[in-house]
Amino acid sequence: MSQKTEKSHWARLIQLLSQHKRKTAALVALLIGLVLAIVLLVNGQLEVGTFVSLLGLSLLAGVVIALWGGFSELKIFGGGIRLKELTGGAERGIKSLEEGRVTVYRQMLTLTMRKHGGASGYYDKRIPEFLLVIDEIKQQGLFAELSSQVDELAGRLLNQQQRNLTLMINPMTGEGISGVSVEQQIDELKGWLHQMEDGNVGSLSREGYLLYFDILGIIENLERLVDFSESTHRAS
Repeated sequence: MSQKTEKSHWARLIQLLSQHKRKTAALVALLIGLVLAIVLLVNGQLEVGTFVSLLGLSLLAGVVIALWGGFSELKIFGGGIRLKELTGGAERGIKSLEEGRVTVYRQMLTLTMRKHGGASGYYDKRIPEFLLVIDEIKQQGLFAELSSQVDELAGRLLNQQQRNLTLMINPMTGEGISGVSVEQQIDELKGWLHQMEDGNVGSLSREGYLLYFDILGIIENLERLVDFSESTHRAS
């Protein structure tokens, strides 16, 4: 490619970008926010809920920049921005952004299902992240749109946490979990904790010590999932 041809291509590109300054700026803002959010999440510097918020703000910034001349008022993510007269393009932009919000949270729910365990592998660390995303979904007023997926994933997480219990052995008695219902299992696990504490946690083996902290997390997981299920049924 000759230098003259290359300059011609660059000139056309610059001309095209100058003709669509607002859309170009919106795309750049969205990409910067997306890349930043993903990098921070992968490096463990963001919680899932914060990642969702940052991603949502990036989408909001992109839409506002792209349609700046067409708004009278934009209300999204619990806040309001007053701008100019509302046009059909702005209305479509708002509707598209609302649909995009649902899609983002749907993907975040799926992301919380990635597998990883606790100190000794029995405590399911996905459950606190899942419930954190649920809290954010409720705050954004999107629970109704995502309720079926939420119920399905909550059931899967509860079943997996209960399956993990079948692999656990009480280091003080050598026995496993005998309870069937969640409530029975919670009571039994609390009994395990008392036995381990009475027998001095510091005297346990490394495996027993790690199990102690996993049991604390498992009890919290089960209680929070039960509370979530009961509150959801009361609301419906």
